[in-house]
Amino acid sequence: MSDNLEALNNAISDIASRTYNGIETVNSKNLLHNGKVSTYNWSPNSGKMAINDASKSNLSIASSSTVNGKIKVTYNFDMGGDLWNTVANIQNTFVHEFYGHGINKWGDANSNHYKVYDLQQTHETWKNTTKDYQDYIKEVAKPYYYNKN
Repeated sequence: MSDNLEALNNAISDIASRTYNGIETVNSKNLLHNGKVSTYNWSPNSGKMAINDASKSNLSIASSSTVNGKIKVTYNFDMGGDLWNTVANIQNTFVHEFYGHGINKWGDANSNHYKVYDLQQTHETWKNTTKDYQDYIKEVAKPYYYNKN
């Protein structure tokens, strides 16, 4: 299974690297941890599987952090695997994590996490995301708009 997850991670990295931020062309591979995204999955048969130093987030479908000056974007298949069934959904998640949190540094610490959701929902990929994905994002964004955090 880890070979399958590695292949999936490579595909997601390629899709994500082709995501235009709407302003300028950014070579995301140069800014990503080890030049690619990370994926995490757990299954009863295989246990924990982490590609590219992925770390599990119990609260969200994806996460981002900075490691040695590089942005680590992790797709958490425990939580969001069923939402990454289209290129647009994968790219839009990347917009949120890489551009919103990683490049722009928006988030809870700066009380402007809602800006990440604004970016995500106005990005050109949003219109091609699935209804399930859009419904999920709108639901998890509500507290940030309410609290302007």
